[in-house]
Amino acid sequence: MFIERTLKASVVMVIPFLFALLAGLVLLGITVARELIYKFNNVFSLTTNDTILFALKLVDAVLIVNLLIIVALASYRQLVDNTAQPTDKQRDYGVASDITLADMKRKLLGSALAIGVIAVLADLMKLTSSAADFTTTLPLIVKSFVVLIFAIAAFLNSKS
Repeated sequence: MFIERTLKASVVMVIPFLFALLAGLVLLGITVARELIYKFNNVFSLTTNDTILFALKLVDAVLIVNLLIIVALASYRQLVDNTAQPTDKQRDYGVASDITLADMKRKLLGSALAIGVIAVLADLMKLTSSAADFTTTLPLIVKSFVVLIFAIAAFLNSKS
């Protein structure tokens, strides 16, 4: 009984991390807004490559925000456990009520895979044929390997 109460009480330790996630969302929003203002101020000096890399950064930021929101909502749902409430008094937490652990795992894997692919694409766009030596291609090879691992994990997760 004591161990069970201690475990339930320890869930409260998640609260500071949830506030940190919210602060991370705000900081990411400010960073994206600042970058967007900078790009619009220099719109006539942008190359196609710069524009594509910026678009990839925006997609990356959206996926990271998606990850933060998934983790925050799932953590909030764990924190406010509906099973302790009688059926007639269970609360509806909107999207957080519908997220299962399997759904969260699938979304996290998919987002991590997409973020990895975007990182590899950005590196490929920055790579020039004249400067392609082992020291510049090694990080790209490592990132590609990590993306492959995420792709295999996502595939195996979809089969289970």
